[in-house]
Amino acid sequence: MTAMRVPRCGRVTIAERATAFCHPPLKGEGRTAEGSPGWGDSEAACAEALSPPPGPLTRADLPPAEPRYSEGSATQQSDRSRQQPTSVGGGERYAACECPTLQGGFGIAARSRLSFIALIAALLLDLATPSLALDTVRLGKAVPNSFAFGATEVGIDAKIFAGEGLDIAVSSFRGDAQLQQALAAGSLDVGLGSGPGLGFRVKGAPMIGVAAMYGAPRNLALLVSAKSSIRSVADLKGKRIGVTTVGSLTDWLVRELSRQQGWGSDGIVIAPLGQMQARLAAMDRGELDGAVLEAANGYELEEAGRTRNLILFGDIVKHFYTHVIFAADEMVDKRPGLLQRFLRGWFKTIAFMKANREFTVKSEQRTLDVRQSVVEKIYDAQMAGFSLDGAWDAEAIDVIRSSLKELGILPAIPEAKALYTDRFVPVRF
Repeated sequence: MTAMRVPRCGRVTIAERATAFCHPPLKGEGRTAEGSPGWGDSEAACAEALSPPPGPLTRADLPPAEPRYSEGSATQQSDRSRQQPTSVGGGERYAACECPTLQGGFGIAARSRLSFIALIAALLLDLATPSLALDTVRLGKAVPNSFAFGATEVGIDAKIFAGEGLDIAVSSFRGDAQLQQALAAGSLDVGLGSGPGLGFRVKGAPMIGVAAMYGAPRNLALLVSAKSSIRSVADLKGKRIGVTTVGSLTDWLVRELSRQQGWGSDGIVIAPLGQMQARLAAMDRGELDGAVLEAANGYELEEAGRTRNLILFGDIVKHFYTHVIFAADEMVDKRPGLLQRFLRGWFKTIAFMKANREFTVKSEQRTLDVRQSVVEKIYDAQMAGFSLDGAWDAEAIDVIRSSLKELGILPAIPEAKALYTDRFVPVRF
């Protein structure tokens, strides 16, 4: 916009500048109290203001600030408010105008006109600013009711992923096998699964571990009946413990517990019974002495007086990856920048969760659909297990490698680098 040079004029704001480009006034419009100039005699002044200036207006051309109203004016404006510059893009903008109304005051009609002009200008500016579309990341969870996986919804609720320009489309599955199938089919970009799931890469699955997510299995517990005589791990020898399936993580954890007690891998009897409801029903009938469940379910059952949490497996297996973040090969090879943004959003979320217990508990309560008191217990027990930057721990990877052979996922212990990539970690923000 071309600056205007007009004698004897103070600086005005953007809203006042609109008055400089005024329409011919209506008769008597905007007149102020007697003795103050009004719009009625300003047409010539406005025409002069619109004429080409002899040169650009500089701050030095402006006179010293002084009151611009006549005593007795009905619209006296404070010197401070009238002199405030309008900042646009970090700079100050001034316009000059001979229009006497700026020196005396605005009538009701004039102020209405300026308000209308300002509204139209704001609407035009909004329309001229393109909205930024969010990039979609298709994320899959191996199971729906995991506190660790619920960090996804915390990041969405806190708008952390949106801050990275991401829209997270969440899907949940019934275990690692289904998650890996969805990744292989190209239905997902990113997956949240178990550490032993890293072995699927060696078997030819088109995905790879890109970040460590959750360490020791603090989220898994061994439960016994509330009336059980079992009081410690030493009482478990020869007892029947329910797990999901043969070769599952729950199976491996019970066998590892038995080995640590010096009983061999078969010192505790494994009973693969599938769904949680089937294992609980078998415990009620006395067919099982205990079961491995998500700690979240264990806390809820404990509050209901039905079971007791005997141990958390995070106390038994110190170096391990319960959960890792997978990415499809297509995501790694063709959209690495998008993957980096997702990982940055994820680990920002973990930092946020550690610093915001109340917000996290409320978000996870909606995701897990359990009582707040249960989520509070889970939060206190499990938050320490999250990785803060996704970096891989060699000792934990070695345990995973051995578990793949022990679980029958692979016929031999694989090379570590065949399971994961450290191209994207540690994540910094």
